[in-house]
Amino acid sequence: MYIAKHAALCHVPKCPVGAAAAAPPPESTDSETDGVPSNRPIPESVGVACPDCGERYSGRGALTQHQRHRHPLTRNEARAAGTRRSPRQRRLVIFTEEEEQIMMECELRYRGELRIAMRMRELIPEKTLKQLRDKRAQKCYKERRERYLAERGITASASTDDDSTEPVSTDTGDGRATVPQEEAPETNSCEEAGVGGGSPIPVPELLDVSAVAAIAGGENNVNNITPTAENISPTQTPDMSERVLNVSVDELVSPAASPEETLWRQDVAQTARSCKLTRAAQQHLEVNTVTQLLRNAISEACDLPMGQPQSQIDTLHDRVTALFVSEERGVAGRRKGRRRGQNKRGNRRYLYARTQDIYKKEPGILAKHVRNNVDWLEEPGVKAPAQDVRDLYKKLWGTNPSEVQVPFLGEPSEPALGLGTVLTAVTVKEVNTRLSRMKMSTAPGPDGIKKGDIKRVPGANEVLQLFFNLIMISGKIPTAWRKNRTTLIPKEGKDGMLAESYRPITISSLMSRIYFGIIDSKLRAKARFSPRQKGFMNESGCFNNIHILNELLRHSKAKNGLVVTQLDVSKAFDTVPHQAIGHALRRKGFPEQVVRIVENAYEDVTTIIELNQAPIEIRLQRGVKQGDPLSPLLFNLVLEPLLDKLETRPGYKIDTETQISSLAFADDLLLVAQTVPHAKDQLSSTEAYLSSLGMKIAANKCRTFRVNRTKDSWYLTDPGLELDSGEVIPVAGAGDHLVYLGCKLSPWVGVTTEGIRADLASTLSRVQRLKLKPHQKIDLISTYIVPHYLYQLSIAMPAMTQIKLMDQELRVVVKNILHLPQATTNALLYCGKRDGGLAIPRLEWLATSSALKAGLKFVDNPDPAMQALATGTKLESRVRRLALDARIAWPVTGEQLTSYTRTQKKAELARWKRLGSQGKSAAAFADSRIGNAWLRDPSLLKPCRMITALKMRTNSCADRAAMSRTTRIPDPTCRQCGSQIETLGHILGQCRHTKPHRIRRHDEIKNLIVEELKKKGPEVAITVEPTVAATGGGNLKPDLVIQSRGRVFVVDVTVRHEDGNNLAQGFTSKVEKYSRLLPQFQQRWAACSAEVLPVVVGTRGAMPRETIKNLTKLGISQNHVLLTMSLIALRSSIEIYHEFMDYDAPRTRRGAQPHR
Repeated sequence: MYIAKHAALCHVPKCPVGAAAAAPPPESTDSETDGVPSNRPIPESVGVACPDCGERYSGRGALTQHQRHRHPLTRNEARAAGTRRSPRQRRLVIFTEEEEQIMMECELRYRGELRIAMRMRELIPEKTLKQLRDKRAQKCYKERRERYLAERGITASASTDDDSTEPVSTDTGDGRATVPQEEAPETNSCEEAGVGGGSPIPVPELLDVSAVAAIAGGENNVNNITPTAENISPTQTPDMSERVLNVSVDELVSPAASPEETLWRQDVAQTARSCKLTRAAQQHLEVNTVTQLLRNAISEACDLPMGQPQSQIDTLHDRVTALFVSEERGVAGRRKGRRRGQNKRGNRRYLYARTQDIYKKEPGILAKHVRNNVDWLEEPGVKAPAQDVRDLYKKLWGTNPSEVQVPFLGEPSEPALGLGTVLTAVTVKEVNTRLSRMKMSTAPGPDGIKKGDIKRVPGANEVLQLFFNLIMISGKIPTAWRKNRTTLIPKEGKDGMLAESYRPITISSLMSRIYFGIIDSKLRAKARFSPRQKGFMNESGCFNNIHILNELLRHSKAKNGLVVTQLDVSKAFDTVPHQAIGHALRRKGFPEQVVRIVENAYEDVTTIIELNQAPIEIRLQRGVKQGDPLSPLLFNLVLEPLLDKLETRPGYKIDTETQISSLAFADDLLLVAQTVPHAKDQLSSTEAYLSSLGMKIAANKCRTFRVNRTKDSWYLTDPGLELDSGEVIPVAGAGDHLVYLGCKLSPWVGVTTEGIRADLASTLSRVQRLKLKPHQKIDLISTYIVPHYLYQLSIAMPAMTQIKLMDQELRVVVKNILHLPQATTNALLYCGKRDGGLAIPRLEWLATSSALKAGLKFVDNPDPAMQALATGTKLESRVRRLALDARIAWPVTGEQLTSYTRTQKKAELARWKRLGSQGKSAAAFADSRIGNAWLRDPSLLKPCRMITALKMRTNSCADRAAMSRTTRIPDPTCRQCGSQIETLGHILGQCRHTKPHRIRRHDEIKNLIVEELKKKGPEVAITVEPTVAATGGGNLKPDLVIQSRGRVFVVDVTVRHEDGNNLAQGFTSKVEKYSRLLPQFQQRWAACSAEVLPVVVGTRGAMPRETIKNLTKLGISQNHVLLTMSLIALRSSIEIYHEFMDYDAPRTRRGAQPHR
């Protein structure tokens, strides 16, 4: 029984009872020309055949569900065909519901204005003015309008339904109307450039429109503007106007220091000078000298109107840079690429070396190539002709388009921010935080300074703090920071011979990136951004935007219908005009000092594009540098006015109070609307805004689709959108999918996981074939491969059966890579490394916890649109059902979800301990950092020895006792001594054949303890292996007798196999054995105390807590000593095992003892 019809219908196609046994030949099925299933009667005994694949189902409901999941194109066409009107049917409705809704919105938007019908016709061009006026005159329309306005708290006035004041038009009969033109009233404002319907731009009192345009266009000076009656205020004289106009732009933008700025400089200077050098830095003569110079320069800068001059900034920069440049460090040359081998062996060596190179340098890139099945063996470098590269970037960066007009110039800005609240003094903590975020392998700038060069200088952070405060006060940057270098990174799947197939990454000096990274943090802390912009924000931007789009699709298919347009801005970061950056900062209320700092950073900037041939130098006249920490913020600020404007226009209505018009992640822009006219309006506004900035939309890379609602269903159609240039936006059909922020999204089903299992299987197969060491393959899978697929699984959350199958395929591959039997317990893979496992991610756990976390964050997000979507799509109930399916108590908190995976790992460890054979030693290694150190750092063991260690951990080696569990072994006794059953414990601890090796293992540990005790000097007296007569008779020979500070310790080393209770028995037996000697030793040396300290180490490297406590009493507590002791035991045991197996010995029968 099923609780709902939908659940039963979903079961029908999978039901083995109702499905027909075999499909008939293709000629036995009929289909219409448009692919819709035929309606001819089919006998119930035969069933219904699918016209696309021939599969048969018991009824049409089952066939419908099959087509919905397997043949979306066919199902979509069937839905669309069901809504088409018969050509004989008379159309009684002139205005559709969609058109009437547009008219209602116009009534609200233009309430109280004249010529409302003309406004309506702009959005409904297929209707004439007469039709619109007649419609507005109808009684039913007026009643609906009154209700519509009343719901929004507005009382309809008499003037809203009177169109008598509109100019009389003449209907031409072809749907158009001619309206007499009126003269535009004179005004002193200019229309907002590039955006239709924009508000007028207020012009400064003393400057006319041309003067404003000159300043906005970045002209160097406006002295040529002649004072006229048009550009002089009535309240001012020509002399005053001339005095204002005859100044340079720099003086207009950078006036003399105001009292607020002067006070700010003094505060910053005082904070900067109060920083003291560390003791190590005070002993560095050059650091002391540079520090004093910087403090003096900061004091002088407070008294200068424009701070320190550029020459002084450059001189101090050279002194600071000299601290980080080592004299013996030469200029590193470019490493030549590896040469391919001339024969088969040489090719194998090249393949291994090249794969190792890219794994060690960029493992994430290697994982991406493997996922996309892209060849990673090509040597890095630009294959495109140098002239093509020069021409492309000269056009992109080297030209300053004259037609650029800042569309948001003159718009009301946010409240002004205080200079002291935005640009606080740079602190040593900020420098250290920013530096710690950088990797040691961070690429250096043109000056060659690396992170390691800064870290090695004592007091470097204090020096940088002083220098950064100096240039912040002065509003200038060193001239050397204006030089950059650009590296071209090839794009995946692109032709390397084309210059457009590379992504330019431009970086300046490392010190410059630290400084502007700090400035970026200060600006972000005070700026407020549009909730629609998720790129480079302090949230899971990709995840949230994909989730919003997925929920929008779900909501629209049940409610209103939807039009989605995915836009691709061509070379977005490379074409941002520099003229717009300062205005974007002012619009956010940032003070002029901030504007000067940022604009100064983009003046006279050059870069050198590194090519295999001669480098190319280009001046950056537009674009923000991809690779600079400030660039994401600047790009978002320039795009912000567009997002704000889109939100004021009709979009998709989630409820009566909330709508959403766009989704943005940096330059990845989505437009969402409820109707096609609204979508066209959005697209036109976006294109006009970008065009005014000199940016373009690449129509061939865009996609669009429309969700049409019917009475009880929905279907997809082409909205027919095109740019103003006439380029058509391609449609995404029911069988297509969009790639949005790295996730596949189908208009038909939303975020889809179709093919994800096969994709994972093929990716894992390619990882197996990589020329990497086993632990490198495992790291690649755990760190890069699994998280990539988890990203889609946590959003779409497919059936748990599919996720478990993916986990199974992952386990098979991991065990094959490590040469482990498939019968090896899964706990070895999933338990944490501290508990003796490999910490392989388990999708079943992670997908559930990630989906729950994402759902809770979505529900609790302060964004009104996200909250409305969560309510409209009943997201919370779906999250609750998912939690209950995972046996997590509801309501659930973020802390519970964080501990969910840990709880699952603990349960897995408990199951491992209960295993009769493979779980014997699990308890000995649980929560042991020392015993499991080689799992965290695989370089401690050779790859082949690591595989043996893993087999030892689970008792799955090739000893006869283990092999007898899967294969019949005629004689399970030891192959070397024949006295006992051949188990791993017997081989490593009891067999006579391995006794010399065991003695050597024991002595290495004992000698290590002696060496560490000798380091403590004469206060410790060591007696090695004394022969002592015991009280009860006989002689005893402990390993060590140690005298220290009136105490005597009897130390004896033993290596025991970890199975069962062997380690605890080792402690007990040693204490019982040597306790009889304690009174004798205490009396002989007049000691105040005597104690037996057994040092018990596991054969596989286990270090019990009691052993660590005993060694601590001896003064041996360093982790590296304990780790060495553990590794001695483990490595020796591995060698004992391999020597015991004697792989080179002749075999009497092939395959009789399958040790390998």
